[in-house]
Amino acid sequence: MMFLKNVMVILFAATLAACSQYDESSNIMIELGPDEPADIVYLFKEKTKWDEILEFERTVVGTSNETGSGYKSHPSTMSAVAVRVRGHESQAVQFAPRATDAERADFKRRLTESRLIYAVYEHVIPSRITASTVPSYQSK
Repeated sequence: MMFLKNVMVILFAATLAACSQYDESSNIMIELGPDEPADIVYLFKEKTKWDEILEFERTVVGTSNETGSGYKSHPSTMSAVAVRVRGHESQAVQFAPRATDAERADFKRRLTESRLIYAVYEHVIPSRITASTVPSYQSK
């Protein structure tokens, strides 16, 4: 269990280090964090375990890499950072400027079809999500 916590701390630190991403194709700097606007913020259900979140990141919002030996981020995403929203483990995501509408829709569909997702918010600042903020999707 301690090993898994250490892995998560390392992953979180790596995520924070990559919070600002530079997209050479569009010359845009993307800033992302709990106080920055995000295209998508998704909240995991309260009892979701870390190993379930890791598998989710690998298989739901991630895709297999070209060699089949690992995975990479969904083609629509530019940046993602772990945040905590209203007691839920969460992710804030910025779409890549070059992401197509179909890629964005596929990403959202993958979220809403997962049994692990509690709610999905669009075009919000994660730290400003409150109980009165209306999600674009909420599990039943």
